[in-house]
Amino acid sequence: MKLFPHLAILLFSFLNPMIVFAQEHKKCLDLLVNIRDWKETDLTQWDHNKEGTQGGALFYFGAEHKDDPSHLQFEMLRRRFETFKPSLAFYEGPDRGIATTDTATIKQFGESGYVRWLAGQANIPIVSLEPAFTDLYAYLLSKYSHEQVDLYMFAKEASRLHHRKNMDKEAVLQAINQVIAKVPSMTGPNEPLLTSIPQIEHTYRKYFTQGYEWWQLPQSFFDPAKSGTAALFTNDLSELSSTFRNIYMVQKLAKEVYAGKRVFAVVGRNHVPLQAAALDCAID
Repeated sequence: MKLFPHLAILLFSFLNPMIVFAQEHKKCLDLLVNIRDWKETDLTQWDHNKEGTQGGALFYFGAEHKDDPSHLQFEMLRRRFETFKPSLAFYEGPDRGIATTDTATIKQFGESGYVRWLAGQANIPIVSLEPAFTDLYAYLLSKYSHEQVDLYMFAKEASRLHHRKNMDKEAVLQAINQVIAKVPSMTGPNEPLLTSIPQIEHTYRKYFTQGYEWWQLPQSFFDPAKSGTAALFTNDLSELSSTFRNIYMVQKLAKEVYAGKRVFAVVGRNHVPLQAAALDCAID
């Protein structure tokens, strides 16, 4: 299912003009698939390899969000990286750093940290696949109320820390307080409305009655694929964020391949089939 053209045009207004496609490539974004129109099948391809016409190439590695060094995907990721011999690598999410060893890096930072580790060992540049938070935040604020966007932002990160990193309440709240302190420097002119844990808790009670505390919401509450009556505003914000990020990723990756780079990128695996056709169009 194609992305509606007017949505792609709208999102362009939020993106850094230095990475926006040449006019003739904008049509490629219509080939992006919205996650709510996509279904996984036995034939779904989680990796995507594409040779460019200017000497560049892309290997897109679709990863599961894991932090167990014994998981087979990490050996596969390493082999793909070494065989492809990239000149530039991309990771998903913010740069949370690396540890002193490869296994410690995987335990702390998962596949995102591991590709940073591999790039460091290969002495090649490493770049985030994420759009500027200022741009994403502004886009979400154009669609939902300020307090809903802020609650979504903090509750989603709390859920990630609780469910993926097995943090208890005390550890999660400590981490979120650190996020609260950093956010104003990341949001540009749109300063956050919620600036404390009590404000987050108060806003949460306005919108949710499901019996969870705000910091332990199930990750299904942030599943962008949920639609219809089953979707909460947090699901809808996740879908908007996913679409915005997919547009940015396609532009960024295609630009670097077109410039002749050998690009190795690691991303949560569902992004790959959603972007594949648009990437093929843009890289040709």
